[in-house]
Amino acid sequence: MTYEKILDDALKRVDDKYSKRQDSPIFNGIAPACYEISKVYELMDEHLKQSFGMTANGVYLNNLVKEVGLERFDATYAIKKAEFKDEDERLTDIDLNLRFAKDEYSFVVVRKIEKGIYAIKCEQAGSSANEVMGDIMPIDNISIASAKIIANIELGTDIEDDEHLRARYLQKVREPATSGNIYHYRLWAMEVENIGAAKIFPLWNGNGTVKVMIVNSDMKSADTLLINKVKNHIEDVRPIGATVTVVTPSSNDITITAKIRTSLNANMELTRLDFKSKIEKYIKDITKEYFANIKANSYFVSLAQVGKHLLESKGVIDYAELKLNNVTANIELSAEQIANITSITLEVM
Repeated sequence: MTYEKILDDALKRVDDKYSKRQDSPIFNGIAPACYEISKVYELMDEHLKQSFGMTANGVYLNNLVKEVGLERFDATYAIKKAEFKDEDERLTDIDLNLRFAKDEYSFVVVRKIEKGIYAIKCEQAGSSANEVMGDIMPIDNISIASAKIIANIELGTDIEDDEHLRARYLQKVREPATSGNIYHYRLWAMEVENIGAAKIFPLWNGNGTVKVMIVNSDMKSADTLLINKVKNHIEDVRPIGATVTVVTPSSNDITITAKIRTSLNANMELTRLDFKSKIEKYIKDITKEYFANIKANSYFVSLAQVGKHLLESKGVIDYAELKLNNVTANIELSAEQIANITSITLEVM
């Protein structure tokens, strides 16, 4: 209930023989109390919202999911492969626990892979370090000529957001996971950090076989390390006699081309970036919907929806000759495919 409504109701209860105009003694005496009462109503509304899984957030959602045995996933640390060379450009060994830095990130040497090649762990949790590559500088005193990050071993992940945690919570309370059914396998897969969604194909290769298809938290194909984590976790909990295969969908690469008419002074780069952001969200959304539908075995990228997002992009007032993979048609995706936008080409009419 709003402050204005509470104040109006309170003033109506005062006899009209008294002045109730603004700044009158009665008005000034009632108004502060009505304001404080309105704040109580706001707190009650917020408390009610935080009492349900559909609307709770932050620490309130944390407490709700704990009631069904779930925990919010913490951020994880990126692990990189780095090479170290001496002045003769030969790979050279170094000590463990040495520290290196690049930009705002620091790394510590955690294990040897082979001569001159080591795994280094970022000391800052989260996904932002995943793109860090190239030369790194020693923090500790060490006599080497060069140190360079050459590959990712394990991607860092951000702390689980409310949307993903809520989806896991609703999945657990709505879907009857029992006796190794479809819901059970999906629940087991989702218990692994950095899993965005899982789709189950029972009896895919005969009796007792189960295929679990997973994507990462970005709704993209999972790497081998994540696939193995899910495989090992399910092997620990699956029913006796079940043969489980864990896979990730292949990418169906899609190019988008179109001619656009823009508003005056429109910035083409900003237009392209805005369109790219909208399309990536659209692809993520349809992937989520497909994985959530246990009966679906195919889906598609809609040309009409792509056009809608293009028309809603900054500076675009019209478009023509919109094509996906050089044809004016939807892109059909099979049961084990996800869409991957490889290029966007926009030409001004």
